[in-house]
Amino acid sequence: MSNTIYKIVAEELGEAINSTMSTYLIFIQKEASLKDAAIKMGGHAIKRLLVGNHENLEGIISITDVVKVERIGEDPRSYSFT
Repeated sequence: MSNTIYKIVAEELGEAINSTMSTYLIFIQKEASLKDAAIKMGGHAIKRLLVGNHENLEGIISITDVVKVERIGEDPRSYSFT
């Protein structure tokens, strides 16, 4: 992007984060499978899940993380998302 576009976007983004952030947090347990994560993301039409619970956030997993593991052909049990 050109500097002009960045300046225009920055001017429009002067609102506080809490005016646009998600407040409905969706968690998945770290012991869940990648398949479970993909199904949960699809069911909620989201691209990221919080890993852990409301008391203990351990990480974030994205649909990109799931796709990377699938494309690389790695053993998902050996893949670290944190």
